[in-house]
Amino acid sequence: MSTILSIDTTSRDCSISVCEDKKIVSEYRLSSGIPLSSSLIPSIDFILKNLNLSFDNIDIFGICIGPGLFTGVRIGLSTLKGMLAGKEKPVIPVTSLEAWAFKRRDKEGNIVPLIDGRRGEVYMSEYNGSSSSGLLIEVLPPMLTNVDLISDFLPQEKRYIFTGSGVLKYKEKISRNYESSVFESDKPFLSYEISQIALLKYNSGVYLNNSNDLLPLYIRKPDAEKNFK
Repeated sequence: MSTILSIDTTSRDCSISVCEDKKIVSEYRLSSGIPLSSSLIPSIDFILKNLNLSFDNIDIFGICIGPGLFTGVRIGLSTLKGMLAGKEKPVIPVTSLEAWAFKRRDKEGNIVPLIDGRRGEVYMSEYNGSSSSGLLIEVLPPMLTNVDLISDFLPQEKRYIFTGSGVLKYKEKISRNYESSVFESDKPFLSYEISQIALLKYNSGVYLNNSNDLLPLYIRKPDAEKNFK
């Protein structure tokens, strides 16, 4: 049995989970009104202490690397890197799109997670079924596109399962071109899905041994970087 600690800080609906294989032992959800920089480490410490666990008891670490809020992604990665400094523990990066799609893994049809990227844009990818390992098969890699251009990548005659935060905001507009598709929203917390993807990847031998090798998935450059001259 593997004990998994998973963290998602890529949106305003942050969460931390501890699982024993598929069983969720504890989940902690952070309010968007609480500054992550000062609350994430105490929150992780709180959940571990309540389970009488330490970092040494964790077998696998799952972390969401984006896309999402730039500040949240940065804080999540830097926090985990700091807490694992000097320790060689299996770390599995998971994208937020993959986690959203995993919520719909039992549905029939291609799954298209959409995450609101603001400015009329969405982060998007596409998955189809699952491999022998249980992991979803990526058809379309993570990308950023204008909502009006989705049909450039997804044929309108096909049926899709659209999910994610972008569905809540753009369902009415997207559904005009995809009348036979399904639009499903869900609870926005992703840490449990991240833990299960991390477990599958670990069992498949796909993981990092050093948290310093973790890289964010931004897709769009942060505004601060774009405006820097």
